[in-house]
Amino acid sequence: MTKNERRAMWQARIEAFKANEESSVSAWCSANDISVQSMYTWLNKSYQTQTSESLPF
Repeated sequence: MTKNERRAMWQARIEAFKANEESSVSAWCSANDISVQSMYTWLNKSYQTQTSESLPF
């Protein structure tokens, strides 16, 4: 799996998590057989990317 493919896979997972009504990351990850630590890592990467794209300089 290439870096871009992995990034796209995790972006899809993050979008699915945000669209879901689960009350916690832990519950959603358990239901989807995903490591909680990996989810938090990719949520952080996603947040950092969004933040850096919105900087005015």
